[in-house]
Amino acid sequence: MDVPRRGSEGMSDLSPGPAARVPGLRRLALAGVTWLGMSQVGMYLIALASSLLLARLLTPAEFGLAAMAMLAVGILSTVSNLGLPTAIVQRESLTEAHRSSAFWILLGWGGALWTLVIFLAPAMGAFFRAPGVVGLMALCGGTLFLAAASAVPNGLLARGMDFRRLAWIELAGTVAAAITSIGLAIAGWRSWSLIWGPVAGGVVTTASVWGCSGWRPRAWVDRKAVREVLGYGLDLSGFSILNYLRSNVDYVLVGRLLGAEALGVYTKAYEMVVFPQMKLVPVLTRALFPAFARMQDDPARLRQAYVRVNGYVAVFCFPLLAGLALTAPELVPFLWGGQWAGVILPTRILCVAGLLYANATTVGTILFTQGHTRLALRLALWGLAGITGCVIVGSRFGVAGVAWAVVTYAVIAVPIVQHLTNRVIALPMRDLLGALIPAAVAAGAMTVGVLTARWWTADLDVWARLSVSVGIGAAIYLGTLRWRFPGLVAEIRGLLREAAHPSTGGGA
Repeated sequence: MDVPRRGSEGMSDLSPGPAARVPGLRRLALAGVTWLGMSQVGMYLIALASSLLLARLLTPAEFGLAAMAMLAVGILSTVSNLGLPTAIVQRESLTEAHRSSAFWILLGWGGALWTLVIFLAPAMGAFFRAPGVVGLMALCGGTLFLAAASAVPNGLLARGMDFRRLAWIELAGTVAAAITSIGLAIAGWRSWSLIWGPVAGGVVTTASVWGCSGWRPRAWVDRKAVREVLGYGLDLSGFSILNYLRSNVDYVLVGRLLGAEALGVYTKAYEMVVFPQMKLVPVLTRALFPAFARMQDDPARLRQAYVRVNGYVAVFCFPLLAGLALTAPELVPFLWGGQWAGVILPTRILCVAGLLYANATTVGTILFTQGHTRLALRLALWGLAGITGCVIVGSRFGVAGVAWAVVTYAVIAVPIVQHLTNRVIALPMRDLLGALIPAAVAAGAMTVGVLTARWWTADLDVWARLSVSVGIGAAIYLGTLRWRFPGLVAEIRGLLREAAHPSTGGGA
């Protein structure tokens, strides 16, 4: 499929049409996964190196203070683009009136949000009982304006499945953020260094996406076009707000009830656990969203693709989470030093929730591509109420209690949400669970092997014990997959071979 990549004149009517009319869809999706995957690996390595340095330059309390500011701004960031980039990808047909109208609406909206953040900053400082949050929050609000300004060209690149350019853009923003934060932390800027980094990354990302999209807005706003894209986008924005609150209410309550240092510890633990969902799963969901949108007229093909994607997610996420739970006592102090020892226990507890959440992150892709934004909105609302109640109770027992509260919520909520999502595409639960069996069996065998190895190596030093655990775990996991599920291994190998030649995907 030849997708126009530059110039608004080449995008006056981008109509995906039924899946049957897009013979290159699988190739484009694989290319997208490849480019986004390579960028995510690069971004993760950069972020990891930055995190290791910053953890030794700054204290948990300083991390917690910055986290408070980011949390407050993060709530508004969920509506910084009003869901319009996703609406741009999802629409069957897209005109210049849709694009230009969306841009001008978002530009004004981004400026209004930044102003609102500055106005609300003193109140948030009082809520957290941390006056230092005020200035940090006002600065962080600038990222909302940058996100709004780049939303439309970003959506156009995603609609054209131009993932090569998107990958390089995101990588450039990550590099800029890391260099800025590390440089300022060395210079003694403390919590401010953690805020200036994202701001610098946002500036680079916004400038890059405009340079790569080739599109420029026209000076008009069409009311009909605004209504058409906002109808979908506002439902999505409502979901984003509630989903953000659901995902971050534990941060808010820990910061309010337990303080900045406890929040710094909990944040580090949660970041370690959600790495697979935040860094690996979005590679698949972002690349597959346009592809799934083109399958709206082919439900059988969509069901098959969704099941296979969940199987791949489990294959990569399950061993990472199980391995993290097993090696956290050595891994945490090795990476960040003894001052972060309090991260170990909540990390091990949260890995249980991570195993449940790993595949739940693909739910939104189905709901949004099928137009079920109202269902997503209701699920997010119910989830917010449930997680809030659990965390309030758990916070009475410290950071570990909050971690157990998150696990309790996941055990209850994930099966319900998955069941309702399966109904949207008439997918039997047994088909989905069947796709998870290979990863679950292999991860179980790996866990038994690593526990045995750790018992035999209890007298070794931290580095030796960690190396033995990782080596034995990887060997058992891969060996079990190859022995018990050779068909799946061959399938993944074939996909990786295809993905190793990302000559397409919009950027070629």
